[in-house]
Amino acid sequence: NCLRWHNNESRQHILKKLDICIELKELKHDFITEAIFINNSRADVVDLTTGEIYEILCSEEEKDFYEKIKNYPKCFRIIKVKV
Repeated sequence: NCLRWHNNESRQHILKKLDICIELKELKHDFITEAIFINNSRADVVDLTTGEIYEILCSEEEKDFYEKIKNYPKCFRIIKVKV
């Protein structure tokens, strides 16, 4: 339940990630930011309570989003968040 980000993320991206984390914390959910899976794919926010991944799109194109989520474990529901 902590916020992590990378230097290459935009301010807009980080603030949206923070908004999601605040909401999940208020709901008393457990979450991970910048979760790294066995295949080295990385998700913005993983809600461990509901099994959902929040993927934040700022400057990424739709095709990049769909390519990225192919590598996520199938047990998660993916939520696309446009900024």
